[in-house]
Amino acid sequence: MSRRHFEALAAALRSNAPNPESDSHEAELFESIVKAVAGVCERFNPRFDRDRFERASSFGRPGRLVDAARLVSTAA
Repeated sequence: MSRRHFEALAAALRSNAPNPESDSHEAELFESIVKAVAGVCERFNPRFDRDRFERASSFGRPGRLVDAARLVSTAA
């Protein structure tokens, strides 16, 4: 998987993130989904940055998203 795939997945997740007034079950389900998707991404690209992906997906940090273009480290 490449950066553009990670960007697309993060954007799709972000667009379906629960709002702050959602019940805790919805937030827990969203967290579980984001973590599962991140786990798959890690298996396909060893340079995948889970923390950045989770933040780009708006998991745990609504309103404070990172630049999704930096999901894969540029270090060789």
